Amino acid sequence: MTARSGFCCCLILSDWVADDDLAHFIVAAVERVDISAFHVNRTGSGKAQYHPRMMLALLIYCYASGIFSSRRIERATHRDVSVRFIAANSHPDHDTIAKFRRDNIHAFEVAFTQLLLLASEAGLLKVGTVSVDPYIGYLLRYANQLDGGWVMPMIAAWLVHLPRGFSSAPYRATDNQAIVISEGRVSVEMNGEAFDLGSNDVMALPGWTWPTMRASEDAVIFFFSDRSAQEKLGLWKEERGNI
Repeated sequence: MTARSGFCCCLILSDWVADDDLAHFIVAAVERVDISAFHVNRTGSGKAQYHPRMMLALLIYCYASGIFSSRRIERATHRDVSVRFIAANSHPDHDTIAKFRRDNIHAFEVAFTQLLLLASEAGLLKVGTVSVDPYIGYLLRYANQLDGGWVMPMIAAWLVHLPRGFSSAPYRATDNQAIVISEGRVSVEMNGEAFDLGSNDVMALPGWTWPTMRASEDAVIFFFSDRSAQEKLGLWKEERGNI
């Protein structure tokens, strides 16, 4: 069951969603994403199951809109027309949303990466709060669900996907970063030295250096830094080299 099939009311709701609303792209893109690895949520009490494509689209749209709390997502299925359109006018409760997210965390990361690649193919450089940055890669910023700021008061965190063959452009910032390679292989060049990193490798990137990354295979990287603290002190800045 998706936003485009199965519910007559969904066709009515679509009339209230602007043609350029991100919801249309996400619904269409999720139809092209492989969902074979997802576990299906059951609503209980003998009711029908929520389709994983709908749940996936719901989470992606809400994340891209800065809505992360499962309770706020549940509330949005009642109050936000675009979210109601994506959810096909169904209303998964916050426990169902949280369980789907918890049970499918790895599959969700893979699907999100596929969606970002589709966005790039479509010429979109930004999917809500998710961006495609030639200097960094396909970037998803982790945010505090209460205020939309960085995930912790003193620590910033984000997830980057580098497709195979991707080379980052010269970029530096004042924050000190630690990276963890979750999947794939990446070559990091910094200060004239090259470091070949694979799954579970950890590396420190000192602030105001010019590291570049090249992925020899699809790679997923977690970044952590003191950017949040530097921004609060008015110290953070960045510089981008020529592409």
